[in-house]
Amino acid sequence: MGSLLTMFPLSLLALPFVTENPSFRGSVFLTEPTLHFGRLMMEETIEYVERRRSAGGSASKSAAGWKSALASLPAPLCDALNPLGW
Repeated sequence: MGSLLTMFPLSLLALPFVTENPSFRGSVFLTEPTLHFGRLMMEETIEYVERRRSAGGSASKSAAGWKSALASLPAPLCDALNPLGW
């Protein structure tokens, strides 16, 4: 991939997954408002996770709730392979 263009702040939350891939050697382009809103959303997400951890909340326990509800979803979503092992 040569470059990545985003103008939607929510898509910046996936940016670390793209840029940390060793095969990614491109540039990231975004508008200035996207940069500011995206940075704010990332900082708030980090603050939320840190508050949950300090309050004694287990990330694995709270994240497992949606995995147990998987069977009630319509096909093909209910056919996901072993979500409890994720």
